[in-house]
Amino acid sequence: MEQLAAKVEQAKLIHPNTAHAITRYIDQRGYDCDQVACSAQLQARNRAVRNRLKILIAKKTPLTEFAGTGKQDLLVNDAGVVTAGSIMGTEPK
Repeated sequence: MEQLAAKVEQAKLIHPNTAHAITRYIDQRGYDCDQVACSAQLQARNRAVRNRLKILIAKKTPLTEFAGTGKQDLLVNDAGVVTAGSIMGTEPK
C-alpha cells in the first residue's frame, strides 16, 4: 500500500473509478491491521498509509463524482479524517 500511495501522490487527479478501486482495495480485511493480527510496527505503518491514501483520494478526485457524494464534498479535518460535508463546507449532521 505504501507503493500505491507513492504513485497516487504523483498523480494530478484521480479518476473516480480509480478512487473507487483504491477504496475497495484498502477496505479489504486482509489489508487492514485493525482487522487482522499485525505487529505493532506494521500496524502503525498500515494505519498511516491508509490515512494517507484516504486524504490523497479526497484531495485529488473530482468531488462531485466520487463515492456518489453528488453535491457533497469530501472534507479532511485537522486530524486527517475524511468526512462528507456539503458544497458549502459544513460538516454533516
